Amino acid sequence: MPSNKKHSWKHKHLLDVDSLASTEYKSIFSLAEKYNKLLNNKKMIKKTLSNVNIFNLFYEPSTRTRASFELAGKLLGANVINIASNISATQKGESLINTIKTINAMHSDIIILRHEDSGAAYLASQNTDKSVINAGDGSHAHPTQALTDSYTLLRKFKSLKNIKITMVGDIKHSRVARSNILLLTKLGAKITLCGPKVLIPKSFSTDNKSRSKEFSFKNINIEHDLDKAIKNADVIMALRMQTERQHSKNIPSLKEYAKKYQITNRHLHSINKNCLLMHPGPVNEGVEISKEVAESSLSQIEEQVSNGVAVRMAILELIYLNN
Repeated sequence: MPSNKKHSWKHKHLLDVDSLASTEYKSIFSLAEKYNKLLNNKKMIKKTLSNVNIFNLFYEPSTRTRASFELAGKLLGANVINIASNISATQKGESLINTIKTINAMHSDIIILRHEDSGAAYLASQNTDKSVINAGDGSHAHPTQALTDSYTLLRKFKSLKNIKITMVGDIKHSRVARSNILLLTKLGAKITLCGPKVLIPKSFSTDNKSRSKEFSFKNINIEHDLDKAIKNADVIMALRMQTERQHSKNIPSLKEYAKKYQITNRHLHSINKNCLLMHPGPVNEGVEISKEVAESSLSQIEEQVSNGVAVRMAILELIYLNN
């Protein structure tokens, strides 16, 4: 793992990974490594966020991300307040901006926001003088998951330069995929996107005119055949089918999708024996991956969850202490 004694951070918010300098994500990884070691001896963790008020504002259901942020904050001594949209003023018609202003008036220090609309975190950051952390906005971005995934891989490979990573699934609607592609290519990884044509966004088209300008395409390839896509991969990252965001019938059924793109025990015999399997969760066993694969020795799924706590501790500390 990279080690920086002096941690670099200049941002008030964490809205996506594209604005992070290499020194900043290295600072996150370095500090996360420190906390990962201390999590086995929690009494040694300094309460650097004592009396800091953190508001978890989640407009979409979440288990892993919300609990991970809550635990990260509490381990650092913060007061963590959870607000779920189904019990909040949003049910009475309050807008996101008004909710943010209300939380702002409650002596908040950090607002962690998950929202179904892309760009919601940016809107929130423009209407508060507090720090905003994007915990997922629509199909746009999920920076803390991407940072967790890169950190998990760096603990295995030390460097991601030329590491071959195949992402399989609903790339089009996945905020995790977009943030991961941005960060992993920055770190030198080579990305292959695999899935049905209707689930690969046009921004990744081989037609350069329609390609998004935010990605480095020299390290991104598209392969619709699963066996070919994973054959030489160092890492396979399965992505959840985002059925709640698929407003049109992109695929006939999940059963049909699983026939072509589910990673099963059969694939374990044809891939690189040291290949790692990842999934940001929640895992739909029998759709994206089989139960056997999820529980295999190649699986890093539990590592991702565990590492997510340390990464979010690092992010919370860097944002608060540098603002």
